[in-house]
Order: sequence, then structure tokens, then C-alpha cells
Amino acid sequence: MIELTLFGSIDLRREDGSEIRGLLQRPRAVALLAYLAAASPRAGAFHRRDALLDLLWRDAGPDQSRTSLRQIIHFIRAGLGDEAIEARGDDEIRLAPDVIRCDVAEFNTAMANGRYARADELYGGELLSGFNLPDSPAFEHWLMGRRMAFAEHAADVAWKLATLSETDEKLTDASRWARRAMRLAVCDERKFRRAGELMVRVGNAAIVVLLYDDLRKQLARLGLTPSAETRRFIEGIRQR
Repeated sequence: MIELTLFGSIDLRREDGSEIRGLLQRPRAVALLAYLAAASPRAGAFHRRDALLDLLWRDAGPDQSRTSLRQIIHFIRAGLGDEAIEARGDDEIRLAPDVIRCDVAEFNTAMANGRYARADELYGGELLSGFNLPDSPAFEHWLMGRRMAFAEHAADVAWKLATLSETDEKLTDASRWARRAMRLAVCDERKFRRAGELMVRVGNAAIVVLLYDDLRKQLARLGLTPSAETRRFIEGIRQR
């Protein structure tokens, strides 16, 4: 079994723990692996070759893009084994789920099954942190969307753990999970306020004000400012 890690910095290892470095030096090979692993919530989903061509070689001619895709698939199979990428007919391919195990697929499964602590453990950071493919705008757009989606899922997981801890009267744990939810919410102010309210209930109002500064900075990078509702929420905490 080969371990593919996409949350945080990408990592690719054989079952004995040895790194597979050659593939990681080819950005489009990384991009193809990431897309096949993370584009669908279902592990082992098939993907149409035409969609992959449009994603990674939109500006190339049809013959050149098909040749490039064949070369990348050959390169991945050479590094991971012929069985790593499976084909269904001439039009579809997938990562073989019994050959490659990916943290993204495990995260989706854990979240769907209510194993929130395991899902949080698997979310090791932003999807493909630090990776980009600037000459493939379609891939960059997809990657940005998936990064935001997984951050939102991770925030939801942390919120679930916070509320479960509060119900069990484990207030220290509830505060810790609520703080994580607020950090992961990125620019979702509704989630920020919801987790902040829990933090206030368990006696950590001061931390909410500090995290609000982080939220404000994140919004500023996008040319935005906190909503009036969020500002009123923070002002109410300060007045207390």
C-alpha cells in the first residue's frame, strides 16, 4: 500500500516508510495525483480523460494534450507500479484504492461516519500547502475551491467536537475545539460567531477578541471587512 498525504505538504511513501521523491519533482504529476484523489468525496471514483485534459492542458492542442496526459500516466505508473492507475475503457481513469491510500479519502470517510476526532487528526493543514501550477489556471481555480471546502469541513468537524465536549461538560476540551473551529472557519463569519458564543459560555471571551483580529486580517486580504453583525458581537464581548 502506498500512502499519499495531501493535507499540509504533499508526501508520498511506500509501505515500508520510504519516500517516493521522483514523482514529487514533476508538478503536473503531483497535480494529476491530487485531482484523482481529492476531486470526488468517494474514494476510487473514475474521472474522464477529457476533463483532465481541460484541467491541466487547456491551452495545448488536442494531440499535444493527449500525449502529455499519456506521458504523465506512464510516469506515475513507472514510479508507483502499473496497477496504481486503473482505466475503464479508453475514456476514464482512477487511482486504484487498494494500491494508494490517501488522507483526503480517509478524512471524507471519517467525517461521513461521524468519527470526528479521527477526521480532525487527518486534517493536517491546507490541501497541497505551498503547491501551485500557475500555468494551469483551471487547476489553480479547482485547487483554491477544494482548499476552502476542506477548511470548511474541518471547521465543521471541530465544531461538532466542541459541542459534544460541552454537552459532556468537558469545558476545557470544548474551548479547545471551539478555538480550532474559529481558526479553520477562515472567512465564514457565521461559524466564527457560533464558535465564539461557545467560547464565551465556557469563560474564554478574551480569546474570542484575539481571534477576531485574525479574522479581520484574513478578510482584509480579500478586500473585505467584518459584517455589522460580527462587529456587534465583538463589541458586546468587549463591553462585558
